[in-house]
Amino acid sequence: VILLFPFVGFLVKMTYLVVPGDDKKVGYRDSFQLKYIGDKVVFNPATAVVEVIKEIERMADLASENLNRAMNALITLDEEDIQEVYDWVLDIRQQCIEKNINFLNHAITNYLVKINQTTLPIEDLKSIGALFHVVNDIERIGDHAENVADCACRRKENGTVFSKSAQKEMGEMLDMVNKIVQYSVEMFTRSNESHVKDIMELEDAIDGKERELQQLHIDRLTRNECTPEAGMLFSDIVSGLERVSDHATNIAFSILHSDSDDSGEEVVRVR
Repeated sequence: VILLFPFVGFLVKMTYLVVPGDDKKVGYRDSFQLKYIGDKVVFNPATAVVEVIKEIERMADLASENLNRAMNALITLDEEDIQEVYDWVLDIRQQCIEKNINFLNHAITNYLVKINQTTLPIEDLKSIGALFHVVNDIERIGDHAENVADCACRRKENGTVFSKSAQKEMGEMLDMVNKIVQYSVEMFTRSNESHVKDIMELEDAIDGKERELQQLHIDRLTRNECTPEAGMLFSDIVSGLERVSDHATNIAFSILHSDSDDSGEEVVRVR
């Protein structure tokens, strides 16, 4: 080993010659499959809901990751990020059910239907309905990531330019949305209600931020500091981020709402 150490760099270069080919990035999609539930896992009624929640948390992480990747692609026009987002979108459209959000949505939903027909603890039965809604809300967040990827492609194709202030504003709003998604998923998966007040305040703040940024965008248009094309993309992104916040709020309070469902009270869900 000591004798060969000075030649390590040379040996590495030789391996590229002996084994030609481009390095391929291992995408996040390559590892997506059911981990906690499904046919490969022994079914246990006592822990069934707990395992489903773990699987849903994985799905939420995927949706959040895609949203951030798409937003980065929108700002930097990074081809690799755009392609990564569109790869899983393409998988959804082609029904490649092993490695995408759509697969998780259908697989988890089908599993919920299955365990709902078994003998579960009463408390777990109460939460089944809420879990269906949470899966749907997470898929909607994934849809918004796709919309952002569409905007990134349109921006690249048309050569649309965002002002520095517009980029900064979208980044600030994304930070707020990331925080409410983090708090909401934590509240849902761990029944951690320490951030209830934070979530409610963030929801109001994001609603206000959306209105503020829409007005700032109109002001830039009137001063000819922004093109109509850039303004349309900016408005779509800001509106989409606000809706992601709404879905996060739904996720946070889903388990609490499930109790109200059993009492006959109507639960009003956000968009």
